[in-house]
Amino acid sequence: GSPIKGDLKYGFNRSNPDGGIHLHARKLEFIHPVAQTPVSIVAPLPDEATWNNVKT
Repeated sequence: GSPIKGDLKYGFNRSNPDGGIHLHARKLEFIHPVAQTPVSIVAPLPDEATWNNVKT
């Protein structure tokens, strides 16, 4: 594998200015454990230049 940008613990060589790492969950889907209905959560990509490469 390769290190995640900004993740010093697992081998990236420098941190990000805000101290975060470049890891993002774009979409999560699961069945609600009580209601047994589908749940879908979609998050926009962060407003940071690195993410421009994955925008569609």
